[in-house]
Amino acid sequence: MAKWGEGDPRWIVEERPDATNVNNWHWTEKDATTWSKNKMKQIFTSIQMEDEEGSWQIKEVKTCDGEATINNRKGKLIFFYEWVLKLEYTGTFKDSTTDMKGSINVPNLSDENDAEDLEVSVVPDNDSKNNQRMKEFIRTKGRHLVRDACMKYVEDLKIEYSGGVILPTKNGAAPAKKTTGESTDIQKEFKEMSTQEKRQGEDAKSKVRISDVKLSLKETFTTDIQQIFLTMTTQARVSAFTRASCEIDPKPGGKFSMLAGNITGEFVEFVMNEKIVQKWRMKSWPEGVESLVTLEFKQEDDGATVQLSQTGIPDSEMESTKEGWRRHIFGPIKQTFGFGSNLF
Repeated sequence: MAKWGEGDPRWIVEERPDATNVNNWHWTEKDATTWSKNKMKQIFTSIQMEDEEGSWQIKEVKTCDGEATINNRKGKLIFFYEWVLKLEYTGTFKDSTTDMKGSINVPNLSDENDAEDLEVSVVPDNDSKNNQRMKEFIRTKGRHLVRDACMKYVEDLKIEYSGGVILPTKNGAAPAKKTTGESTDIQKEFKEMSTQEKRQGEDAKSKVRISDVKLSLKETFTTDIQQIFLTMTTQARVSAFTRASCEIDPKPGGKFSMLAGNITGEFVEFVMNEKIVQKWRMKSWPEGVESLVTLEFKQEDDGATVQLSQTGIPDSEMESTKEGWRRHIFGPIKQTFGFGSNLF
C-alpha cells in the first residue's frame, strides 16, 4: 500500500500533467465490446472458400454475444474477452443448382482457450442430402478458416488496445508492454477465485439431496421408430422442435447441448433405432450434479413408443424435470412434426 508522506511515487501526482495513474500503478480498464463486435463482423464476413467440389461463404454474423475489456495494473496488460458467435453461411456444389444454408457456432471464444480448443460446429438448415453434404464439406475443409478468423480478432484486439491503456511514466518514457509471459498478480487472483468457486460448487453438490425415485415416462408418437429416433438425435430436427440452438454428436462419448445450452451431457450408449443412454444435466443444477437418462424405442401397433428412465435427479428438481420433458421435448415434437398423440 502507498505510504502517505514518505515519498512513495504512487502518491506523487504533481509530476504528471493529467495527475492520473502515476507510474501505471493503479488498475485501469477500457471497454472494447463495441469495437470487437464491429471488428468480428468485418473479419468473419470476409471468410469464403472454393475448390473443385464447391464453395461457401459467411453471409452474416447473426449472433455476437459477450464482452471484451483491457486492463492495466502495474504496467501490465491483461486482456479479457468472452464471446458466443453464430455465423450464417451459404454454399453451393458445382454439380447442383441449389443453395445450401446453415449456421456455424463458436460458443467459447475467450481468453481461456487457444485456437485448437475452440469449438466450431456446423448446423445445416435442414437434413436434406445436399445440406448434410455441405455440412461435412465445411466441417472438414473450412473450420480452420473460422478458427483463424477468431485468432485474427484476438491479434487485432491486442494491437488496437495495447497503445492507449498504459500511460507514460513521470519521466515521459513508455513502459514496456507485457501481454504474455508469466501470470500477473491479477491473473493469480482470478485463478484463486476460480479455485474457490470450484470448492463452493463441490460443497453445494455435497449438500444436494439426490432423489431415490426413478423418473419414468412413456410417450407414443404416430410415426415409425426410425423417424422418432432421427428426430431426437439430429441437430436440424432438435433445433426445429426446441426452437433453439443445439449441438449433437450422436455416438458413444459424443457431447450434446440443447435449448441454448440449458441441457448438456454426453452419449454413453447409442444403438440406432433401439436405445440411447446419456449423462444429462440442467444448467441450473449445482456444479457436478448429473443424471443418467435411458431412452428405449419400440414399434407398436399404434405408433412408436419412447420409454424414458432417469435417475440421479436432485430431489427438488424431480417435478420440474418431469414437466420439462413433456413441455419442451415430447410435446413440441408432436406439434412440430405432426406425430400427434395424447400425452401419458
